Amino acid sequence: MKIVVGLGNPGERYKETRHNAGFMFVERLRNTLINRGYSFQEWENEAIFNAQISKGTIDGQDILLVKPQLFMNRSGEVVAKILEKKNVADLNSSLVLIHDDLDIKLGQYKIQYQVSPKGHNGVNDVEAKVHGVDFLRVRVGVDDREDRNMPPDAYVLERLDEVTLSKLSAVLDEAIEVFTSQLLS
Repeated sequence: MKIVVGLGNPGERYKETRHNAGFMFVERLRNTLINRGYSFQEWENEAIFNAQISKGTIDGQDILLVKPQLFMNRSGEVVAKILEKKNVADLNSSLVLIHDDLDIKLGQYKIQYQVSPKGHNGVNDVEAKVHGVDFLRVRVGVDDREDRNMPPDAYVLERLDEVTLSKLSAVLDEAIEVFTSQLLS
């Protein structure tokens, strides 16, 4: 089973913010896979996990797309519970974490194992709760700050304007193409 978790914050207030790049990624990934002929369920609220989940299968492999519905700094609770209930022991081959990254410029992304920004509370919580760092990450760049005096936590929670949202959408599509080529190979 492949568990693909997009980090973000639940609720309308956070919908189009930099911090919800992970949510945007898994939503677009689901649509991309459906457009390629794969079958995925509608997003369902799974109270037992505190998450919205869409299940699908690609070439016989079960895929679980996940949007935690606890706030970012508690994302690890959701991921750990899913891994436990699904009896997943091998993080390396099973878990993919998608998140925003202020260490990377807007318009860029990185797909890497074990590497993440040090100050990202959602990522830190996942690593702590799953007791490991050996899993794939899709790090979506969101930094286009002009005002370096703005606190990072306020910056990533700002609502995106149309130009920034368009740039973020473009890099998400690019990252999804690369990610799906790896997933489907």
